[in-house]
Amino acid sequence: DSEDSKKIFVGGLSPETNEDGLRLYFGVFGFVTDVTVMMDRGTGRSRGFGFVSFDKAETVDAVIAKRDHVVDGKPVELRRAMPQAVTTPDIAELKVTQIFVGGIAPSTTADSLKAYFSAFGAVVDASVMTDKVTGKPRGFGFVNFSDTDTVDRVVETSMHTIDGSPAEVKKAMPRGVGSNTKVNPMLGAAANPGRVKQIFVGGLALTVTNKDLTDYFTRFGTVVEASVMTDKTTNKSRGFGFVTFDNSRMVDRVLARRDHSLHGKGFEVKAAQQRAGQTRSAVLGAGAGGAWQSQPALQRMGAQGLAQQQLLAQQQLLAQQQLLAQQQLL
Repeated sequence: DSEDSKKIFVGGLSPETNEDGLRLYFGVFGFVTDVTVMMDRGTGRSRGFGFVSFDKAETVDAVIAKRDHVVDGKPVELRRAMPQAVTTPDIAELKVTQIFVGGIAPSTTADSLKAYFSAFGAVVDASVMTDKVTGKPRGFGFVNFSDTDTVDRVVETSMHTIDGSPAEVKKAMPRGVGSNTKVNPMLGAAANPGRVKQIFVGGLALTVTNKDLTDYFTRFGTVVEASVMTDKTTNKSRGFGFVTFDNSRMVDRVLARRDHSLHGKGFEVKAAQQRAGQTRSAVLGAGAGGAWQSQPALQRMGAQGLAQQQLLAQQQLLAQQQLLAQQQLL
């Protein structure tokens, strides 16, 4: 077993958690060979994540299999530590259920990919990309798994042999994240110029709860808080909410992904722009965006002004969708 296969990443740590605390907690699962809590060089404080190494890869399997872990009274997030030679820090931190498979033989089909990768875990679907004009395979494809842990195990080895041909495997990044995808200028960091840690989520199904939001967005990083806005009178969902991460880079990752859905319904995400002395606005519902507005400003705006702002937000959303459609055709 490689050393990387015996190591886990631990995120969302309490500021009080130290290496002794991690060693004590994970020592229950097996022999711990090394523990590191990453510290900020400037302040000397914990950065909220670390790594734990065991003497056996089987211990990592047992730790990951236990889905819920609480260290020093705080739920933490666990992942297999990714080999540095295979990926970058940003990619290693990102939870995905899809892999990119490059350099596959012309004879390899979607069924071939599905059959090969089923040995690692449950495969949802697989596809081989073809040329739009000739219909011939382009030498790469994608495989979707049912969980993120399977992806972590697959990419522990960067090169696989499929149908007798060596193939390169890496995590499939949403557009704007990682080096193997094109950056969408309307999304990612460009859509979060204020480097905020919070997103607006609009157009939610009325059945979506705070927990649903937390569970969904945890794949992008550590969620500090998630809330669905409700009507004060009926206590029913108003179809939008907010999610706060511990880092603005997580917002970039969310915005880099083009399609999001919960409970069978697609929804919209935007960086939540908040200024001093302003409060969240519920007047711009799911379809219109979800900007931050000060209450005095809303009162001065009036019904006609609100209608104009809603129209403007809808036009901006349409322009974004048109740009995305054009990029997909390239």
